Formats: sequence, C-alpha cells, structure tokens
Amino acid sequence: MPDKKYQSFAITVRPRGGVPQNGEYEKRFLKWLSKIDYAVCVAEMSDARRHLHAQIWHNDPRPKSSIAKTIERISAATIPDWDKAQRVVQFGKKGDKNHKGGLRIAYNDWYNQYLLHNPDKDEPEQDDILVNRPPEDTTDFYPSQEEQEKVKDKARAVDYKYHALAERYAEWCEYKECEQEPVTYEKVAYALTYSMFKAKSMCVLKDTKTMRNTCQNLTWYLQSQEEPQWMYGYEK
Repeated sequence: MPDKKYQSFAITVRPRGGVPQNGEYEKRFLKWLSKIDYAVCVAEMSDARRHLHAQIWHNDPRPKSSIAKTIERISAATIPDWDKAQRVVQFGKKGDKNHKGGLRIAYNDWYNQYLLHNPDKDEPEQDDILVNRPPEDTTDFYPSQEEQEKVKDKARAVDYKYHALAERYAEWCEYKECEQEPVTYEKVAYALTYSMFKAKSMCVLKDTKTMRNTCQNLTWYLQSQEEPQWMYGYEK
C-alpha cells in the first residue's frame, strides 16, 4: 500500500554529540530547508545538548518516508558516529507506540506553540531562530479533523493488520457507494478482491486458504463479534 502523503512535518534533531553551530550537519540541514516551500527552524541549548526543532510545509504532499530518507542521508554523511541507536532516537522504533522519534506529521502550528512562543520556556534568542518562513495561512496544510481521527484510531488499535483491513473495507464501500452496515462475508470478500487486484491498496494474500480465513476473520472483526463461531465444530 502506498504511503499516505502529508503537507507538514515536525522535526527534532538531537544527535548524541549535539548539533554544532555552523557545523556540517547544520549547514546541510539548513540547505535542505531552503529548498522547501516553507520552513521554521530553531536551535536550543548549547554544546553537546544543542539540538534543532523545525516545522516544514510543502505545497505538494509528501510521504513521511521521503522526509525520513533525506534526514537519514544528511545524518549518515555528517554525524561521525551515526548508528542504529541514534537512528531509533531520530525515527522511532517500529511497533513501539511510546518511541515515536523526532519526525512526526504536523497537525497544527507546532512551530508557533512550541518553538517561537512557548509559555513553558524562554523566547528564543534571535540568533537561535535559524529559519523563519512559515506560510501566511497554514490551515490548508494540515489533515482534516476526520483524517486526524483516523490516525488516532490507528494508533489506539491493538491489531494493526485488521484495523488496516477494516479501512480497506470502508474504502470499497465508498467506491461502490454502499452502506458499510450490515457487514456480510460477501461484501467483505468483494472489498478484499477490490483492494488486492484493482485498487492494489494491499498485498495479495498468499493462497486461497489464507484469503478465506482472512475474509471470515475480517467479517467478525467488523461485526464486533462476541459469539465464538470460530470454535464451532471443535471439541471443548
């Protein structure tokens, strides 16, 4: 499934030895920001604790992965001891909801609330404001409230696989202009077929048995089933 694209990202850069003022990392990072449509970047603290915060805005949406690749490239080229541990700090640990890293989708004017006018910390010195080119109106750069709720639901979901499959079902219902309720095995089968072979929004399941089991499980998942039909026919 292709990466979802967004127009604004919040970035924190905090390598192990800090970000030296006018050092190679800072130069490369600021050069990259200069090529982006809109950006704000602020430096905080000093010496080994010195780090950067930035918010960027693109007129054309980008996948989060493309932003991560650029930061990875800059880091690998300019941080001498760039390693797996620092990569986890920068990008988070896959599957760990509590370790999200220093690259996130921006849903609001984080730069204004946290970087420039944060009541919990001092106003940044002028020399610490490295870039200050925000859009005049940021409203249209952020996901809608409905999109934000979907992201929150995904973060809360315990079963990522079936949560994602439930989204594919909803997309099929929208495509067919039909109601999601009642959920039936047949409708779920059509939705999975559409997602795998027409929309190509999910990987093709490996064999017929897996397809049938997935279809049945997704039907029960969408129905919020509590009766143990999956046990019928087995010894207690």
